[in-house]
Amino acid sequence: MTILGKIKYHRKRNHCISIQREKKEFRGTTLGYVLSYSDKFLLVQEVDDFKLRGFLIVPMDTISAIRFNDDDAYQNKIMNWEKESEKVGIKFDIDLNNWVTLFKSIKKIGHNVIVEGESLDNGYFTVGPIRRITKNTI
Repeated sequence: MTILGKIKYHRKRNHCISIQREKKEFRGTTLGYVLSYSDKFLLVQEVDDFKLRGFLIVPMDTISAIRFNDDDAYQNKIMNWEKESEKVGIKFDIDLNNWVTLFKSIKKIGHNVIVEGESLDNGYFTVGPIRRITKNTI
């Protein structure tokens, strides 16, 4: 099954999955629930220590694997027992077609964002409201 096929499968079943990412020098794993996806982006509600956290938007071209093994299935059971899985969701739409539409959607609702550069050459971390959006910057 393709990565997109796995995303669709686990989204439909509301599974808490492991998303493994790798691109050039960046590697990482995110645990969470798939809320939405497009050909370019994946919107996830992150899980940490059996609690729902914030939202993460992941470029699809950085995803190397989607995992739902026995450990993940048990994590999913705990999330159900703790009733955290009942709280999964987002109350607004985010247009995941491209970076500009994505950030315009977030700006429209007025939420603050954290934008992180994941490259070792260009590691940046910015927090706050979105004031201006261009093709190359926010």
